Amino acid sequence: MKEDNAYYCRQAIDLKLVRNSTEFWTKVKASGLTAREWVRIANSKMEEGQEYDNLDQPGWSRGSPARHNYGTVRITTAHISHRPTTDEIRLDVTIKSGLKMFAPSWAMVIGYKKGWLHHTTYAAQYHEMMEKSYEANKADWEKILHHAATTGKLIVLCCYCRKGEFCHRHLLAKILAEKAEGLSYHGLILPEK
Repeated sequence: MKEDNAYYCRQAIDLKLVRNSTEFWTKVKASGLTAREWVRIANSKMEEGQEYDNLDQPGWSRGSPARHNYGTVRITTAHISHRPTTDEIRLDVTIKSGLKMFAPSWAMVIGYKKGWLHHTTYAAQYHEMMEKSYEANKADWEKILHHAATTGKLIVLCCYCRKGEFCHRHLLAKILAEKAEGLSYHGLILPEK
């Protein structure tokens, strides 16, 4: 539990929700929320352009019916060589060796690498593929999202592309976050590992 709280403190600082751990713990204690709940709510309020300093206002307190998110699906990306920790769900999302329901086609991969396929066209095609994949594999997608939300494990999307390069894993992170929101979870994309 102490390690989890330290994780959420670091996450709040990384997301620029607070400047330091003292400020974090002061705000968490004042809100009456857990560290995890405070980060999730503060981040979602910040994304909506609202102030997040006062999370004990009506509609945001513990147990309030206004809170509709039932868990947070945390998603990040990494190179295929990443070795997961016990609190991570590592997903190989490559066409070569990974889960085909999340992989682009070989034609897309080769087309992009050879310069025949522009990244905007690639992104549009990939998004369309993932919509079809979601419909065809809905139970599998939702099982992964539900498991991540209920266990608090971090989903790590892995591919062979180097860090900082255009890659479908970044597109997939956004798609998974959107799908999580549709399941009443909060989708949170973290910086690449």
